[in-house]
Amino acid sequence: MENELIKLMQDQERDLRELLELLETQYKMIMSKDVFGLEGLVDKINECGKKIAKDEVERRKITGTLEFYENGDL
Repeated sequence: MENELIKLMQDQERDLRELLELLETQYKMIMSKDVFGLEGLVDKINECGKKIAKDEVERRKITGTLEFYENGDL
């Protein structure tokens, strides 16, 4: 379980770094008013967000915290 969690956290870190790069690119495009560039970036940001969410759900399954969220016992 520990190795699986470490790998998952490394994947999350990689995906979060990718999202940071995309958001920095988005900021630059906003500042330069590159509307067409922004349009193409939206799908990449959404896909990266989905990967991060998927990794987070998997992490919660591994650590056993998902059942608390599903039951509303936050």
